[in-house]
Amino acid sequence: MNRSDLEKFSKEEIIDLFLTMYDHFQAKIAELEARLNLNSQNSSKPPSTDIWKKPKTQRQKTGKKPGAQKGHKGHGLKIQRQPDQTITHKPTTCKHCKTNLTEIPGTQTDTRYKIDINIQTQLTQHNQTTTTCPNCQTQNTPDFPSDLTSTIQYGQGVKAISVLFTHYAMVSYDKTQKILNDIFGIPISTGTIVNHVSEFAQKAESVLNDLNSSQITM
Repeated sequence: MNRSDLEKFSKEEIIDLFLTMYDHFQAKIAELEARLNLNSQNSSKPPSTDIWKKPKTQRQKTGKKPGAQKGHKGHGLKIQRQPDQTITHKPTTCKHCKTNLTEIPGTQTDTRYKIDINIQTQLTQHNQTTTTCPNCQTQNTPDFPSDLTSTIQYGQGVKAISVLFTHYAMVSYDKTQKILNDIFGIPISTGTIVNHVSEFAQKAESVLNDLNSSQITM
């Protein structure tokens, strides 16, 4: 239908057509809103299809400004251990008369702390030494630790982080490889990370089986 077709209608016919279309659209809107309100709690839809909605706040307006109120005793971060290093900031020159203050004792007036992360990768070199017995001339060569089966090995810490990132933090294998390489300086491939995860799964299988069996018997 175009403009020329509408011009053939009378005023009453146009009003009736508009009301019919209006009722149709209202019904369609109500149907769509009903579909949007369906979730896993009021229908057979799985929870994974639910649309997250920000919950309405239950707080009542009090007229007070947000944040801590005047007179409130603060509860900031607590220092739970001794610092790894202590730096003392002491003036070297009097700001008024420029007298040298390096040998003048002072009084500690304030203390502040900074919490930071020191990322450090440990590289351990294992040297195998052969010793000749002076009595029988036997060559004595000790064995390497059982987990050193090739020239370069990855320690338990690297393996644990591989599993932690990929299966707890849900980081992709590619991004985990980049994190280990760029941040920790560990040259590692995604295939090796997959092997670490598989190794962990094999070791955890017996533990999970024992846990499941114990729950069944309870």
